[in-house]
Amino acid sequence: MEDRLILDRYRLISEAGSGGFATVQLAWDTVIKRRVAIKCIQLDRQATARLDAGPVKMPGLEEAQTAALLSDAAIVGVYDFAVDDGVAYLIMEYVDGMSLGDVLRDANDDVDADVVAAVFAAVARALETAHSNQVLHLDVKPDNILITRQGQVKVTDFGLSRLSDAAG
Repeated sequence: MEDRLILDRYRLISEAGSGGFATVQLAWDTVIKRRVAIKCIQLDRQATARLDAGPVKMPGLEEAQTAALLSDAAIVGVYDFAVDDGVAYLIMEYVDGMSLGDVLRDANDDVDADVVAAVFAAVARALETAHSNQVLHLDVKPDNILITRQGQVKVTDFGLSRLSDAAG
């Protein structure tokens, strides 16, 4: 990958994945000296033009704001959000591991009951944290559940989440 910086700070290492409306890049934070995941969302001309008019609904911004409400070891942390040159960047905690979807595909459905229980407990705790902050995830699926090399479970991708109101 070319040796360039995103936002004059993050050195690209590799592409971690893509799908939907975004790509996720693995990068090195040259200031804090740590790996980060950066969700890159290409903005259309209309969204870019609205930026100049003041606060707007921006792809990725609502996800960043929602994730900022949530602090739990089982939720991927969001560090920052910025827009530059027609791209929205969501700077997140890098999770060194794989998705639950990948684990299930590699395991050929041969997963120990204790592992299943541990994953469910961590996901339940993450969702409890979200719900106690009036956040509904709305896209819980194996590919949005990450498992670190040490076995820690983390829920990610609050992009489709919604803030609930008193009516639910």
